[in-house]
Amino acid sequence: CFLMIRRPPRSTQSRSSAASDVYKRQISFLFTDNQIISESFLEDINNLLNSGEIPNLFAPEDREKIKNEVQPINAALKRPDSPDIIYRTFVERVRDNLHVILCMSPVGDSLRVRCRKFPSLVDCCTLDWLSPWPKDALLSVSTKLLQELDLPSEEVREGLGELCAEIHLTSNKLAADFETQLKRKVYNTPKSLSLIHISEPTRLLSISYAVFCLKKK
Repeated sequence: CFLMIRRPPRSTQSRSSAASDVYKRQISFLFTDNQIISESFLEDINNLLNSGEIPNLFAPEDREKIKNEVQPINAALKRPDSPDIIYRTFVERVRDNLHVILCMSPVGDSLRVRCRKFPSLVDCCTLDWLSPWPKDALLSVSTKLLQELDLPSEEVREGLGELCAEIHLTSNKLAADFETQLKRKVYNTPKSLSLIHISEPTRLLSISYAVFCLKKK
């Protein structure tokens, strides 16, 4: 199950309800850098990764409800029936069931600064660096997205798919040469695949030009 938070819970009831879901079942919490409206968000994420809880998140009535729900689980584990131990059991179950997924771009200084300010982003996470896409994958994506366009023939469609993939691979090579010569990194992702994710008028103009070039061949 995936949990994607767009805004904080507005009420005590919704906070306690969300907490109940987390400790009962496995949930993945997906958080991207586009959602970081305030750096305080990362402070909470840092605490969550480090200890499994966010300090002062729950009001007394929330903690009482959590205690009542977790008490049978705590008793089954044969632990002392005290509020602190019961809450610790709750935090442990949250840590076991909650999988935090952070998606952040390495472009610019933001990620580097945030990793220094919030060390749990590095110490308590497994970094997953995405490898460059092979030509077959790029060709598959471009071909699928070009299916929705009304083109003169399938030959033109296949040629445009090849063109999209080739432009992306060429731009990657030029970015590597640029880094070697000027020591500056340029990031190019499949999201920016040429002729596909640009504006509709520009895409149609580019496709028309590509069709013209293919016909000349």
